[in-house]
Amino acid sequence: MKVVAIVQARTSSTRFPGKVLAPIGNVTMLDRMLSQLSGATMVDEIVVATSDDETDDELAAHLTRAGVAVFRGDHADVLKRFEGATESSG
Repeated sequence: MKVVAIVQARTSSTRFPGKVLAPIGNVTMLDRMLSQLSGATMVDEIVVATSDDETDDELAAHLTRAGVAVFRGDHADVLKRFEGATESSG
């Protein structure tokens, strides 16, 4: 059985917009988390689920440049994004 880790990330937080792309030192918060997750021996694939809202375009581009799988879905429906990310991973 294939194990897929789905990470929910958006940049449109009201309290700290862009939080996932905020640097800790010279590495973004999200990149640090993905780096740790990539070391998990039981995880076969990582997919980041984000919204298809234009506010997340920079996030999606960042992940694509880093070679991370991205699924984009409805901004208001987190469960649907997880479902789509699961289906997209095959």
